Amino acid sequence: MTNLTELATRLSPDECVRRLRENVDGWWKLFGTKRVIGRVSGTRFTGRLRISYRNSFQTCVRADIHGEAGGTFIVCRFGMYRFVIAFMAVWFAVATAGFCGVLLVLLHQGGRGGDAWSGLAVMTVMLGFGAGLVLFCRWLARDEQAILTRFLCDLLQAHERPPTPL
Repeated sequence: MTNLTELATRLSPDECVRRLRENVDGWWKLFGTKRVIGRVSGTRFTGRLRISYRNSFQTCVRADIHGEAGGTFIVCRFGMYRFVIAFMAVWFAVATAGFCGVLLVLLHQGGRGGDAWSGLAVMTVMLGFGAGLVLFCRWLARDEQAILTRFLCDLLQAHERPPTPL
């Protein structure tokens, strides 16, 4: 799931990039002091909040900086990391396929397969664990989009504007 936000500022694109570079620690800076960790590459910014624990389901922002007459607009996309989304999709696909496969074996054996029942329990636990993990970790990250948006607005003297129609 990706949320789209557009920001507008009177600053130039170069000034926006300069401010981001000065106020964001690099990905690998372990003991940095800046609130946001990320990377600025050309006119693109990718970042996340610095937290004191590991959360692979954390909200990240991918922002594209575009110049326009009288300033800059920044298109921000918020969501989980694509790798995490793909990994969990594979996790749920394998667990669901295993659950259905074991269920078919049980139906074929008339419910008499002792090993199949334990397989069904394992697949159920895998599905439940995956769902619980995603829900809990996303709950931990529940305020991060608002915090990242506020960080960008304050840093770039920007304000939110309605998304441009496609």
